[in-house]
Amino acid sequence: MWESEAFAPFASDVTLPANALKVGRTYRVRARLQDVTGRWSHWSAPVQFVAGEPDLATALTENLRISEVMYDPLGGGAFEFVELYNRHPSQTLDLGGAKFTKGIDLTFPAGTLLPPGGYLVVIKTTEADFRHHYGLAPDVLLVGPFSGSLANEGEELKLKTAAGGTTVISFTYGNDRGWPLAAAKAGHSLVPLDRALEGQATGALDYPGNWRASTFIGGSPGRADPTPPPQTVVLNEIVAHTDYSDPAHPEYDSNDWIELYNGGETSVSLADWYLSDNPAKLRKWAIPAVTLPPDGRISFDEVTGFHNPITTGFGLDKAGEQVLLSYLPGTDEDRVVDAIRFKGQENEVSLGRYPDAGEDWFTLPRTRDATNAPPLAHAVISEIHYHPPAPEPDNTPQSEFIELFNPTLAAVPFANSDGAWRLDGGIHYTFPSGHSLPAGGLALVVPFDPADSEALAIFRDQYGVTNPAVPIFGPYTGKLSHRSDRVALEQPQRPDLPGQPSAWVIVDEVIYGNQTPWSAEANGGGLSLQRVFWAGNGNNPSSWYATAPTAGFIPVVDRDGDGMPDDWELAHQLDPEDPADAALDADGDGCSNLDEFLAGTDPRDPTSVFKFTHVSAAPEGIHLQFSTVANRSYSVQVRSNVSGTWQKLQDIPPSSTNGVANVYDFTTTNAVQRLYRAVTPALP
Repeated sequence: MWESEAFAPFASDVTLPANALKVGRTYRVRARLQDVTGRWSHWSAPVQFVAGEPDLATALTENLRISEVMYDPLGGGAFEFVELYNRHPSQTLDLGGAKFTKGIDLTFPAGTLLPPGGYLVVIKTTEADFRHHYGLAPDVLLVGPFSGSLANEGEELKLKTAAGGTTVISFTYGNDRGWPLAAAKAGHSLVPLDRALEGQATGALDYPGNWRASTFIGGSPGRADPTPPPQTVVLNEIVAHTDYSDPAHPEYDSNDWIELYNGGETSVSLADWYLSDNPAKLRKWAIPAVTLPPDGRISFDEVTGFHNPITTGFGLDKAGEQVLLSYLPGTDEDRVVDAIRFKGQENEVSLGRYPDAGEDWFTLPRTRDATNAPPLAHAVISEIHYHPPAPEPDNTPQSEFIELFNPTLAAVPFANSDGAWRLDGGIHYTFPSGHSLPAGGLALVVPFDPADSEALAIFRDQYGVTNPAVPIFGPYTGKLSHRSDRVALEQPQRPDLPGQPSAWVIVDEVIYGNQTPWSAEANGGGLSLQRVFWAGNGNNPSSWYATAPTAGFIPVVDRDGDGMPDDWELAHQLDPEDPADAALDADGDGCSNLDEFLAGTDPRDPTSVFKFTHVSAAPEGIHLQFSTVANRSYSVQVRSNVSGTWQKLQDIPPSSTNGVANVYDFTTTNAVQRLYRAVTPALP
């Protein structure tokens, strides 16, 4: 119940405070009058109404934006905060009655105003303690305290225009894979990327790639977060699974290592830089105060570096670990510069960026203190249909599916000596024994039991799956989120000691979103997410596009129609949306990019070209020589004049490696000329 104060003088119109009402609820209002002697009348007959949106609801949904979340602050949970921003250049926003309904509980008091371009911080503790902790000036707008806490493991945060009103902000943040590691115990806050703010109520902020860690430890409550410094020194290659034995160092059974690389344009002193495996203890190991020049790299290992002596520093866990690189001069510029979280790691490989200092991490051959090598080929997740358009009976996801593809030249078993492979993330499935994915083969994983002949027939008919060679596995448990989710193909790795749980090594992983930078057309519009770049990182949105589902077969995707598939163009740094690049000669070797695709050569390498590299005449015949590409066949043809018919001289069968073909023409002829050409693949 809400009761007003007495109005003097009389007012015929009364505005009820938004925090006293809930949108959509029915209320009754009564009034009474007081005469000049102070006597009150009886209450009037009730007037009934349904509460509508506050007058400024549209202004809030269009202009109020989330700008920062500090869920795990240094100093304890009392210093959590949520920051809001008014992006309108001239309109003041009235937040009175707006309410956080999930994550934290707070109703903004009447008269809470946020000026144009202004920031407002919603706090958990008292204003005095909060200002002291963060060193804030008196003019920084604070509102609170809120009830509840921001969960360190992540939770849904929702703000409405009023109780039961329109949703202004709604997202679920997290602290697991894909989310900025520096925001979990290292003292950084979460800052949303500008590209995601239009979708702050519809799922854009559920995608971890639409957030970054605040530029500095402590965040930036009450103001815009500073632009991060240009990237220079980064973690570049990490090895966490080594076997080591040295009588001179009997205390060590591993010698893992970490490589740093300076991808910037200036030299960087590593004084006050640190490595750690614990975000709550960033100063575990101080990096020697060396200077790293542009394009320079330096590596450190356990025995001589970050775990020496063994009672100090840290080691790396082959079952899964995190590594943080920090710059900590003890000023307000303290920050985690780079951080990576990984799951299990196999022996003989590394986790590294490709190319050096690049955005994406891959499983690589080890190249300590040298340029990172191209990623190792592996089975991939090739299609995800996470939001079919038709509603499912009983909310069951029968039309969802995951497709796997093997782009390698050998079969990939769905098991190793340590056990069966699995799908993990938003859904879970363990593959049965005795199955493998053949070279170039496909498999589907579905949420129903394929032994259910009726369900299987409906699925096959819905997606046109007619190829009996494509196995269909299921059922998986769980349901793919319509906002953002993780799907990973993983293989087990046995623990060091009996009784410990198995580690899981990621074979391929996709953390997708339902809008920018992912295609929104896959979110209930009938399209699926399909892999366009097998060699690209599965977590990179540029490796995917939305198109009609193609369960059980791989379409050749050529969006610009230039004759070169998109995945080939992306792999060779060409533009899959520019048809003009087919006629260009990227490496200047005399062959167009399209000709290089047709020949299987590298359009970025002038030494990789399909042409005769040697032609010589001798009394006994003609000697021809050209370079060959692995797994391609060739035919060499001959004719005696420019208008004659080409005749096959010799076929060259495919080889497992690149090589050189030598062809000899010993034909006796009186022709004054002989013309030769090589074609691929070999002619019938």
